[in-house]
Amino acid sequence: MRLLPKITLLACMIIGTFSCSDDDDMSSNPPSQNAPDLVEAAQNAGLTTLLDAVGAVDGLDQTLLNAEAITVFAPTNDAFQDALTAFDANNLNELVENIGGVDNLEVVLGFHVVPAVAFSADLAEGEQNFNTLSGQELTVTKNGTSVTVTDSNGSIYNVTNPDVEIENGVVHVIDGVLLPDLPDTIVDLAVSNNNLSSLVAALEYTGLDDTLADRSAEFTVFAPTNDAFSTFLDGAALEDLPVEVVTQVLLNHVVIGTNLSTDLETSYINSLATFNDTDNNLSLYINIDNGVTLNGISSVTAPDNEASNGVVHIVDQVIELPTVVSFATADPNFSNLVAALTDPGQADENYVDVLSTPVDDSPAPFTVFAPTDQAFVDLLAELGVNSISDIDANTLTAALNTHVIAGANVRSTDLSDGSVSTLGADLNVDAANAVLTDPNDRQSNIIAFDVQAANGVIHAIDTVLLP
Repeated sequence: MRLLPKITLLACMIIGTFSCSDDDDMSSNPPSQNAPDLVEAAQNAGLTTLLDAVGAVDGLDQTLLNAEAITVFAPTNDAFQDALTAFDANNLNELVENIGGVDNLEVVLGFHVVPAVAFSADLAEGEQNFNTLSGQELTVTKNGTSVTVTDSNGSIYNVTNPDVEIENGVVHVIDGVLLPDLPDTIVDLAVSNNNLSSLVAALEYTGLDDTLADRSAEFTVFAPTNDAFSTFLDGAALEDLPVEVVTQVLLNHVVIGTNLSTDLETSYINSLATFNDTDNNLSLYINIDNGVTLNGISSVTAPDNEASNGVVHIVDQVIELPTVVSFATADPNFSNLVAALTDPGQADENYVDVLSTPVDDSPAPFTVFAPTDQAFVDLLAELGVNSISDIDANTLTAALNTHVIAGANVRSTDLSDGSVSTLGADLNVDAANAVLTDPNDRQSNIIAFDVQAANGVIHAIDTVLLP
């Protein structure tokens, strides 16, 4: 926002709120032509932090210096120090970051400025509301010779040094930083939506409400509705689940940065959930072919609810922590792999159940070298058959086993040259060139790395390996 265009408009709204003289002058004590300007007065009063804050907003100093008439409620350095403490900041730069950036700093500073001149003698006894340059009302209360100012949070601060005359108005020094209503955070938005009350409860249960209320960060949140949480809990109470589990499930709905629906593509991105107490973020598969679908199970029903620190997309299902099977079934590039895993001839192997094993249970975690659909098309041509069901069941079982390492989550950074044992055969790894060679000297290129699930990792390859 820019404050200068507001001055003329708001000045008109101020008229009549002050005690005026017979000639309708806004102040009974018009500023002297020999008075210092605002910057000089602030320097003389030692308000160095206020000057630094004004200087952090491009052009704000000139806006205030060029204004026709202003009243400034100017916080002391000690007042700013109290604000640093309140916002867990060590310096002004951190304070600006923690309130959401320079735009919000401009709102805060504008909340300290009334576009008219009001010496303390001009104030009527009792409580008065004045429009500020931020567009929000400030409450000023006069009680005899004392004057207090109340901000949007109900915090009351004292005018400690009134009536410091400046060339275009007056400064009243106060002992606190006034806070206006700042734009809603993601948490504020969720709290205001009755259909997200279960999400709010879950955020409070895990402590993630503080994380998503951070104005210095930006998040994209896929927010499940109350009905989605009801389905997920299936009759259980939220508190029946361990905090750590709920935390990871919620983090699986959060992505760093602001991603509007128009920014989303069919691809994998990282959520803030992590694999098995590591720093490896879980993948989230987004498909925009028909609306926006997440991991093949949850659809965006109300996109682009913008907040001051990101955006919320409301979804119809809780996105549970994915297994390697979750991504295989969600990603259409692996449809032939799923067909092979679920082929009737593989019933005894029960690959879907096995590859869905939780990370803490044997034989998980898994590393899966997943052939693409085109890799299976090429295999069918190579074998001279028409479909996966035409492949001998034992041959198919042995082939599928050749693509799975059990008991290890081998990411791209973990690959090294040499032999690696899968469930079906030993493969040779050329890590530098991302090439796998099976016992038949057939080579497959790793074409996509590190699709991270909660029980293992997938790497896409372009050729089906055979034992």
